[in-house]
Amino acid sequence: QNDPTPDPMTYYNAGYHYYSLKQWAQAETYLKQAHVLKPQNTTVINYLGLVAMQSKDYTQAMQWFEKGIKIAPDRFFYNNRAQVYLRMGKYPEALKALDQSLQYDQQRVKEVKRQYARPYLHQAEIYMALGTPDKALAATDQALLRAPNYAAVHGLRADIFKKNKQCDRSKESAIKACAAKEEAYCQWSCP
Repeated sequence: QNDPTPDPMTYYNAGYHYYSLKQWAQAETYLKQAHVLKPQNTTVINYLGLVAMQSKDYTQAMQWFEKGIKIAPDRFFYNNRAQVYLRMGKYPEALKALDQSLQYDQQRVKEVKRQYARPYLHQAEIYMALGTPDKALAATDQALLRAPNYAAVHGLRADIFKKNKQCDRSKESAIKACAAKEEAYCQWSCP
């Protein structure tokens, strides 16, 4: 506070740590100060959007992510925009934003194993909410091509297989989720 030339990274670091502690109001205060000092920093903009999303201020979150996309479009902004749509129950918009994230990533990274898996997880979640488990399963297949040990994906697959009354496959996925530290699946049962 007394530094005549404040370092925006100091504010960002404080904001990031408050974000990690889930103290959204404190995080926002420091991140906004970092943004004032360095308005084009897309990492700060992204975290401001994430804070707004966690605070359920979806309009503000969307504005931050859109600002980030205008400065430097990347897979994270599109994916996070999809998360806002998902939380708002706007599934078609969420799927479109996820497609943009995937397209951007696939153009940037040609090797499948190095591509971003998270949008496929979110696609699967949306397809489950829409009642299309086959599409959800296909999305999880794509996620696992990119990240074979993705615990949340194995957990979602356990849920999908359980819903489809495929207990052997459900248990197999639950074991993989548990092994990858998704502890909710360590005591998995399937009737």
